[in-house]
Amino acid sequence: SLTIEDLEVVGVDTFAGLPLITAKKARIDVGFWSVVGGDGNYNIDEVVLDEPFINLKVLTAELANYLIVPVAESGTPEPETAAATAQINLSRYEVINGHFIYDDRTTETYLEITGLNTTGDGDFTSTIFDLDTHSDAKSLTLKQAGVTYLNEVKAKADALVSIDLNQS
Repeated sequence: SLTIEDLEVVGVDTFAGLPLITAKKARIDVGFWSVVGGDGNYNIDEVVLDEPFINLKVLTAELANYLIVPVAESGTPEPETAAATAQINLSRYEVINGHFIYDDRTTETYLEITGLNTTGDGDFTSTIFDLDTHSDAKSLTLKQAGVTYLNEVKAKADALVSIDLNQS
């Protein structure tokens, strides 16, 4: 497994100093044989985020704090690359005491979740699968276009969700 303590990704330019994601600990459990097998497919048994803070901010369609990959300048030819063939397979995820903010100025949507504990299991390698998820949050706030629909309510959700990635 790979563990990162005190994970921090901070914005640049307009979002300089604004955290995109922080976590007390992030752990990825990778299947040993998928790594040493060398076929380019990696089986991730589990991803666990301990006390993550995920802060997504959208100012315009072209300006969001999660757009952090540098864009090639105009006139600079893109290097040719071979088509990616590696596949990453995820079996389970867990978030422990998470804090999530989605602030989208383009749709006037604000969502904040605190004290989020969630797990999910499913065959993420398939395009059609069932996601078995269990979540609870100490506080959930949802505002849109100046109207507060939920204000710091406790939330709990247990669901078996059918996912069809072909119909996304």
